[in-house]
Amino acid sequence: MDQINTQTSVPKNMAIYVKLLAIEHYGELNVMYTDVLIKFLSISPWKANPPLPWRMAKVHSPAFNKGKLGSDASWVPMNMMLPAKLVNDIKAELILINSTSEKNVSLRTFLYTAIFWWCTYVMPSKKSGL
Repeated sequence: MDQINTQTSVPKNMAIYVKLLAIEHYGELNVMYTDVLIKFLSISPWKANPPLPWRMAKVHSPAFNKGKLGSDASWVPMNMMLPAKLVNDIKAELILINSTSEKNVSLRTFLYTAIFWWCTYVMPSKKSGL
């Protein structure tokens, strides 16, 4: 199965939580990423009433961006190896979203919003601070 490397950025504490969820429930990160994104596409929480707002991923840490203007040291990159069909399905959905919205939702924004949704609403941490 063809895999495509996609990337977004997430807060460090979210990245740690995602890794813990993957280990506990899936065995590996990319299996969880695939499941999260399939469910996110299927449920489409951005179409709910009220809709889930799109979450803009910040530019990750200067350690990764060598002090790039606007970067945030509390954010880290999140690389996802996803099935090519899933990435194509997401891109097709993005075309629909962007044709009916005033916002230009990028793939990075879509991926971060899906992870945010998963960690906040589907598998929330029992500890505060996430």
